[in-house]
Amino acid sequence: MTCAAWKNSRRCCLSLASDGQAARWLASRAPGHEQGGFRVRWSVGIETQGDRVLSREEVVELADAVATSSGIATGIGTNRYGAQLLVDAGTRDEAIEKATAEFGRAVAAAGLPVYPIVRVEAVGEHEEPGGHEEPGGHEAARVDGGASG
Repeated sequence: MTCAAWKNSRRCCLSLASDGQAARWLASRAPGHEQGGFRVRWSVGIETQGDRVLSREEVVELADAVATSSGIATGIGTNRYGAQLLVDAGTRDEAIEKATAEFGRAVAAAGLPVYPIVRVEAVGEHEEPGGHEEPGGHEAARVDGGASG
């Protein structure tokens, strides 16, 4: 199949490219494209779980601390707290690493107890949401960077 506009190449029209090809093409032209690699904006959700219920005031402090990363906080009235942060990164792993570091700084600034991370999800602006939850290694991490256990 060829592009109706150019009639010479599958690569000239994103509507004819596979989803992966279109995403790579779009991402390669995104702001921050550098030397064969590219940076995209990632939405990274991080959630922790502990042994006590958090107050509204505690989660508001976390919300204030993550606001500098265009973040939002969750967890009022539960034994879990978390945040959704926006970061620029070249890969999903880099996005998770950056967001986890920022989350750790925000937790410290808010004065919250350090709980083990139980969920991490990262979605790039070039992807469809859902289906990118990170099992294993990221679940076992702690906000302060140490291993849980």
